[in-house]
Amino acid sequence: MPTTAESLATIRDAIERLRVAARQDGDGRRADAADWLDGVFDGVENQRELKSAIKESTLLFRGGMGSFQDVSTDAMHQAVEQLRKAFRSPR
Repeated sequence: MPTTAESLATIRDAIERLRVAARQDGDGRRADAADWLDGVFDGVENQRELKSAIKESTLLFRGGMGSFQDVSTDAMHQAVEQLRKAFRSPR
């Protein structure tokens, strides 16, 4: 199992990839989602906090504005998949 720091680094890389894809696609909602995710993981220091932040973040995969239910470009698809994998890695 990866350390908390390793998991956070993987998640932050995925968030940055999401931000880049959102910028490329001109997708303001997903850019806002990337900013929100930064805030969710800011200050996470241990495995318990990490799991809580991941649980909160998975709401984006359930639908609604800025959600990850429908992606329209390959860049966004790849970013969302990287994020999904990053959320699974610490478990």
